[in-house]
Amino acid sequence: VSLGFPTVFWGFPRDSNMASCRRCFCCCAITLVGLLAACVAYGFCKTHLEQLTVERTLGKSELADSSLYDEVHLTEDHRREYFRDGVTIVRKALRTDTLRTIRRAVDSADRDILMNKQAWMSSDALLDFFVYGNIGGMISQLFSSPNTQTETESPNVYLWQDFVQLRQPGTNGWHMDMGECIADAPPICTRLSFPRAVICVNDTSIDGTVVLNQSIYAKGIKQQQEANAFWDCNLPFRVMTRFEEAFGFPHGASLPILPGVELPPEEHATIALSLQPGDILIFSACSWHKAPSFTDYHLFLQPSFVPASLSKEEFRKHRSPILGSQGRHCDWRASPAIGHGCHPQVHPKEQRPSPGTKIQAKTERGYTLVEGVWDFWKLSRWNTARWQKEAQPSEL
Repeated sequence: VSLGFPTVFWGFPRDSNMASCRRCFCCCAITLVGLLAACVAYGFCKTHLEQLTVERTLGKSELADSSLYDEVHLTEDHRREYFRDGVTIVRKALRTDTLRTIRRAVDSADRDILMNKQAWMSSDALLDFFVYGNIGGMISQLFSSPNTQTETESPNVYLWQDFVQLRQPGTNGWHMDMGECIADAPPICTRLSFPRAVICVNDTSIDGTVVLNQSIYAKGIKQQQEANAFWDCNLPFRVMTRFEEAFGFPHGASLPILPGVELPPEEHATIALSLQPGDILIFSACSWHKAPSFTDYHLFLQPSFVPASLSKEEFRKHRSPILGSQGRHCDWRASPAIGHGCHPQVHPKEQRPSPGTKIQAKTERGYTLVEGVWDFWKLSRWNTARWQKEAQPSEL
């Protein structure tokens, strides 16, 4: 007891040789642990966890043949549906022989294209389809529509990313596509909410993406100030989550539970369209949506597109590491502007890369520990307390 604090702390009196050795040992151990922790932290916080350099060549496949594609002119009904509801469907946009060629390309591609973003990086044929096909022309017509953010701009359209999805039996929960959506924005905000196409390459009809009607959503916003901000493209994300069991919500919730929004029953608030072979469904990525309930496997191509005016800062915002963990995504540091590497131009026709052009892009797969923890916090149920207080207990 008379030895007091030195004995309690070190186990020996401070003036003993053993105590000096022990202090030295402890200092060395603490230093080594600190260096090890710093090295581990550096390793986790490095920007490039796994960087790949990809090179593809345009014009090598059958899908570069312009005769496979008919030019499609969107009707006023298409535009009205898309900007009012957040979704429209273009019937028979792709011919039967074109679909057959696409299926052959997917079947012959590497299996790593499935459930992978930027699948074109593994397939010259898919890249040819997105660049030389007719989807870019349809998207250009949306970007040039009246009252959009891009109505007075040039009709240039660029591939943002694509997603080849083998949809399994079952469904998923309500969500926004955060990799293609900057804010809580309606479809007229064409620099904030990117158009996403859904192309089913099966040869049978299926149910398409279920979308929360954007007009119904806007009418349900309780505060007029928020409703005005929504239509003015100036409303931040209301929530950032997916309404699924992994995030603490009941499986198959009929509607998303949104703070400050009162929605009618599901049958009056949602839009569910059936896809026939050759149809292309186009929806606004900021619309709340979910997959229908499937009983079999179905293969989809889901490219998304951006206008030329997407700024570098907005571009950087979309390098979401949590989305990158689901598949390859472009390294914005190596692709500092739209139209370089990862984002080839798809419209107008005369400005597309010519056949034989080599497209090089640097990618990242995975995410850093710091970014991953931060994104998980934003996307997890920990961040849902705000609207859970407003929701009725029976809804949760």
